[in-house]
Amino acid sequence: VIIRDLKNPGLCQVMTDHGYAATVARFSPNGEWIASADAAGHVRVWASHTLGCDPVLKAEHQPLSGSIDDMQWSADGQRIVVCGEGKGRF
Repeated sequence: VIIRDLKNPGLCQVMTDHGYAATVARFSPNGEWIASADAAGHVRVWASHTLGCDPVLKAEHQPLSGSIDDMQWSADGQRIVVCGEGKGRF
């Protein structure tokens, strides 16, 4: 996952810790967190304030056993809903 500052394109953050291909990434409503998901059903939550530095991982979960196709934060930023392949409920 690559997050790039549009005002300063040279400033970017690369999150390479997914063991499988990343499929989607979304900012939280308050902009403090980035959630990314991959083809194996993993969701990782990163601190967004570390842009340009080493990314800080807040949490990792595997709500599905297959690829996550899309996800969205709740309006209050407390929950993430995911959809994709595989069985699972989290």
